Amino acid sequence: MQFVSRREVKQNNAEIAFLQDKDGGAIELTYWRDKKELKEGDNFDHIAFEVSDIDSTIQDLRGHGVTITMEPFSLQGSSSKIAFIKDPDGNWLELIESHK
Repeated sequence: MQFVSRREVKQNNAEIAFLQDKDGGAIELTYWRDKKELKEGDNFDHIAFEVSDIDSTIQDLRGHGVTITMEPFSLQGSSSKIAFIKDPDGNWLELIESHK
């Protein structure tokens, strides 16, 4: 994997970095500066999936009874839209709208 970019997430006092493989697969790493305890909703340790239209994906998932934990939004300074849902076991999953 190759380093692609990194940026500050000021509202969470964190920094994120992105790595990508030669086939386009990516990993996002998060560094939390002040976290001493993690609790549900911290959006730590989760898997993210890229979707082409986050709003229609959320509506479809809602229609199937999926718990939407955070409606689509953009972090300050980002053009990407993200949302969070829960899987049947209660794990948080992130959805990221692609810009392809």
